[in-house]
Amino acid sequence: MVHFVLNEARPLLFFYLGWNGLLMQCGLNLATMTIKVGDGAAGVEPHETLQAYDYCIWDDIKGATHSLTSPFVGKCLTLDWNPWGWLNFSCILVIFFLVSVMTYHIASLARNNGKPGKPHKPLTFESGRFVRYTVFIQNKGWYRTIVRVFILYTVVAVGVVLFVGVTSVPFFDFLKLQAQGLILTIWGAYKFTQLHKPAFAMKNDTFKALKFKRGMMGLVNQSNDDLCQQMENALYNAQFQSYVDLKALVNLEDSIDGFKEEDAVDGQTHPKIEALLDALNPKAKEFEAMEEGRKTAAAAKTLGDGYLKALGDGYQKAPDEKPRLQ
Repeated sequence: MVHFVLNEARPLLFFYLGWNGLLMQCGLNLATMTIKVGDGAAGVEPHETLQAYDYCIWDDIKGATHSLTSPFVGKCLTLDWNPWGWLNFSCILVIFFLVSVMTYHIASLARNNGKPGKPHKPLTFESGRFVRYTVFIQNKGWYRTIVRVFILYTVVAVGVVLFVGVTSVPFFDFLKLQAQGLILTIWGAYKFTQLHKPAFAMKNDTFKALKFKRGMMGLVNQSNDDLCQQMENALYNAQFQSYVDLKALVNLEDSIDGFKEEDAVDGQTHPKIEALLDALNPKAKEFEAMEEGRKTAAAAKTLGDGYLKALGDGYQKAPDEKPRLQ
């Protein structure tokens, strides 16, 4: 769960950093464009510098983003209208909701890890099961709903800030000052809604049984998307009997029964490594997609046959009615 929050939810944290900076800069820009010389100067001592006055205004803007009162009265600045607190707290609420929902599902996955009759194995950030879940999480209905809500919030909130800004101060001056926060906000939203699609098969017991080598740096600074990209490169090299990257990435002894890491000798094939490559190759992935399509078609056919049978039974129970179609 620590890995998930620090890595998989990292785009949301970057989004908030950009969003908070955007609000602060927008509020400061509007204040400096509209404040009259001498207004609020009583908030600083007569011997203080202009920089101290500027810091005082900045602290007031920061206070406004943490307040829902309107008008907002600060030490050096008074805002007749304070939308910044509502925008800031709504963002915190949305992000807290998103992270909470995703963390809940990760916790549920950890509790359900293990089959009936078999010992429960703790779910760790090193397990292939965890990597697989975070990759295919994008196909789940609740996650797609979360993404839609987040995109809608981003569009509306950023639109409100831009509207307030460009209708109050010169357009290009506003964009120039807000560029950094705006770019970071949009980048965080984009990264949250985009996931890497691995070029190898993952929906099998072979991948779920893998145990990756991930130290403390991997815990705090390696997303599962980055891991999958490294895995693609390692599997590609392994096809040519170059196992350096694969051994550095995967704990082969814990992932393959009866296998020793020294058995993976560069330039020599090994039946168990070949079986691993066969299970994870792209053709197996295509086969998985075909199997899913076949199961979906079979389920639809079963449902359709049941519906037709129910109609037939209903028609036989009403012999007095004549069919309308000739």
